Amino acid sequence: MSAAAAVAAAEVVLPGQRSGRGRLRSVPAQTGPVPVPVSGPGHPLALGRRTRVRLRGAVRRLLADPALAGAPDAVRLAAVVLAAKTWEKSGWSEITTRELGRWIGLSQSRTASGVLPVLRGSGMARTQVRTLPGSEKVLGLRCAVVPLWAGRGVAGDELALTRGSWRRCCGW
Repeated sequence: MSAAAAVAAAEVVLPGQRSGRGRLRSVPAQTGPVPVPVSGPGHPLALGRRTRVRLRGAVRRLLADPALAGAPDAVRLAAVVLAAKTWEKSGWSEITTRELGRWIGLSQSRTASGVLPVLRGSGMARTQVRTLPGSEKVLGLRCAVVPLWAGRGVAGDELALTRGSWRRCCGW
């Protein structure tokens, strides 16, 4: 097929297809190898060995908590996300169910009906509803991850990490 015939064939709109911006187009072939990002000392996501070991230990300890025994992966991931978003000084994180759902790959309704009740029921998290002052409009949730709360201020506790350390764990 000639180049002109290929262009003409690509312009044909079949019944049921939208014309214009919504139409699928072919992607040119990759020319050469795909560049691999270099992770070196100056790379912002590069973690030192000591930090990686601390974060690995903290995540493993959090996931090994008896409250998460037998929990679905979405619930376990939500516990890690809430731990990463927890403020070091207050021990609470503020999040909406929609945002939490985006982080764990579920819809807002699935997060509200399938993840948060399991976290609350297992004793892994305590939650408070945040509302607009003088109104009943819900703004979000305040969540405390119980194992993190218990480990606050305990010297040598694997879960007693700063928020920055947890955030580096999740790539924020």
